[in-house]
Amino acid sequence: VFKGLDGAGNSPETQPGLTAPIFQPAIEGQDIIVDILFKNTTGGQNAIVLRNDQEQTVLNYDIRDTKLYYVDNNGSLIPSNITIENNGWYHIISKIDTTTLKYSFWVTKEDGYLVGKVEEALAIKGTWGATPPSNLSYFQIMLNDAVGAMTFDSIRIYSDPDFIPPAESSPTPKP
Repeated sequence: VFKGLDGAGNSPETQPGLTAPIFQPAIEGQDIIVDILFKNTTGGQNAIVLRNDQEQTVLNYDIRDTKLYYVDNNGSLIPSNITIENNGWYHIISKIDTTTLKYSFWVTKEDGYLVGKVEEALAIKGTWGATPPSNLSYFQIMLNDAVGAMTFDSIRIYSDPDFIPPAESSPTPKP
């Protein structure tokens, strides 16, 4: 669990974060799958970011309260129709082509129930973003308030031209 620090506010200079290399050298190409299993414990705004070897943003997912935001070819984050409940385990599964920065993503609960999806987005985010062609090199967590906390179980990154996205699902019946 990584927790925010007092006074973090919305300032990038004081925003607590953790950045770690995931690939050295960086990976690039089509059909790259990134599957992140995480729990958003608390916080008004927490972010999961994948950066290239120039440390520019490639994929950026923000959770503000319980709403998931994402990048789609502009300088700001776009609200999705996806809700991330606090203390629930979720997968964000992204499929990206780093040669064009086109991507799609699916959010499932830990048991595979599809919560929502966004298809055919473009991973370019204004001043801080990568331009195509790009690559994946760094994983970053950012917490934007004093109470932010996220837990990560696993991050799987692989190439799969035959990737089958999560299917539409229905809730598991309760006894």
